Amino acid sequence: MKKAAQFKVRVVYGFLKKLEIVLLGQVLKKGRISEGMQVQIVLNNGTPVGDWAITEVLKMDFVNELEDRDFIGLMLKCKSRKEFELLRALRVYDEIVEVVPKEEPLKK
Repeated sequence: MKKAAQFKVRVVYGFLKKLEIVLLGQVLKKGRISEGMQVQIVLNNGTPVGDWAITEVLKMDFVNELEDRDFIGLMLKCKSRKEFELLRALRVYDEIVEVVPKEEPLKK
């Protein structure tokens, strides 16, 4: 089983027609991130908001003029427009999100 990782989001952009969102940033807590895992968003009070499947992991050299070999992009697939709008509304810029294996239930 793959271990969970923490991911610091630096940039977020989306493609509404494809229901895809890309999170650019870096892995903070070491763990492997791969396609098929999911990003979980939990509010500061511990309330789970949702999870989004990672469809592709992109290698990055820099993000917003910062260079680091550990920068990656996570392509997320939303199930619906409502889910896309929710993730956009959460404004996860500069937030830390959890990346976990798909089979793990959402934290409560």
